[in-house]
Amino acid sequence: MKQRNIYWVLVALLGTACTSTSDRFTIDSHIGGLKDGTVVRLMNLEREEHKGELMATDTVRNGAFQLKGTVASPTRCRVEIVLPRHYEDGTPYEAETATVMMVENVAMAIHAEHVDSLPLTWEYMHSPLEKEMNARVTGGRAQQEYTEYRAALHALELEAWQEGRRLMYWEYDTAKGVLGKQDSIACYKRRQARAAAAVRQAMHEFVQHHPAYAISVELLRRDAARLFTYTPEELDAMAQLASATYDTTRFARLKETIEATKHHARGVPYRDFTLQDEQKTEKRLSDCLRSDVYTLMDFWASWCGPCRAAIPHVKELHERYGDRLDVISVSVDKKESEWLGAVKVEKMPWRQFIVPVDKMKEATEGYQFSSIPTLVVIAPDGTIQCETNEADEIDEFLSRNLN
Repeated sequence: MKQRNIYWVLVALLGTACTSTSDRFTIDSHIGGLKDGTVVRLMNLEREEHKGELMATDTVRNGAFQLKGTVASPTRCRVEIVLPRHYEDGTPYEAETATVMMVENVAMAIHAEHVDSLPLTWEYMHSPLEKEMNARVTGGRAQQEYTEYRAALHALELEAWQEGRRLMYWEYDTAKGVLGKQDSIACYKRRQARAAAAVRQAMHEFVQHHPAYAISVELLRRDAARLFTYTPEELDAMAQLASATYDTTRFARLKETIEATKHHARGVPYRDFTLQDEQKTEKRLSDCLRSDVYTLMDFWASWCGPCRAAIPHVKELHERYGDRLDVISVSVDKKESEWLGAVKVEKMPWRQFIVPVDKMKEATEGYQFSSIPTLVVIAPDGTIQCETNEADEIDEFLSRNLN
């Protein structure tokens, strides 16, 4: 009788152990060159993509670490190994490695030949993409899916980043008068645009082929969050595509995002707000729109470098489409004198307006922009058809609809 009781106690303990293991994750390291005392952090990227939220921490002992914790559902995280570094003048600073992974309540591990082979969260003139594939993460269904996703996109994303870096160098040298050929800059811009388009296409194809993957649902959620990009019907189709996923938490977030975005979907009527022209006359946007052509509205400011850099692209669109496209610039400057000074310098051959400071909320809430330049296309019927920070995306839209 006593032996039978002991047997059932052991069975119960074993069951408890199995349950506790499935309710927690462990992340072990198989990384060369780790020094004892090094701090390691696990950051949750679901809420703050760049900074992250601390989930777990450990200190390297005997050349290894183990991170422990629990997640409610597959969670996109970044493992950071804090490395002491010194600037050229000897000033110390800390660098962090960046290994992104999908954490589940299973046993997981990070494999790398040496800690110095891992990408950093930030490194001057470098991208984590360059060293991303030096780390291999094992354990869990969501992580296996994420590994497939990165294998499908990595090379294309790296190429797009490299094209962007080449363009930046070319523009910098041209600004100094070293190269001085605007047609060459245009060539580099086209190359960068093609590389970025290839990334978007590959991402779309991956999601279409693997709609139930946790990472696919996350990609759909990010895409659905783009305002004035998809119609309500297209947003509903995204939810339908991901409906078979096992990640119910992420699917619920996708549906919440879709419902919120529907208020700012492509095809909704434009939002009216108050403007002021160069003669200090206040008008409503509705007074400025034409009903026979598309309107391109450029939100910008005199102090905004990217805004000023985008003006030549807007000029190209204005010249290319002529009478088929009406362009208006809307400044969000707080000082009229700075706005008027920039208008004089830039010599933009279309109507110029500024949003009065006390009417700014009406414009920013209506078009939901938190950064500039923000470019908005309004159709002749008064519906918003596109909103983006990129002139190239406006060019793509106009080429499809005006050519």
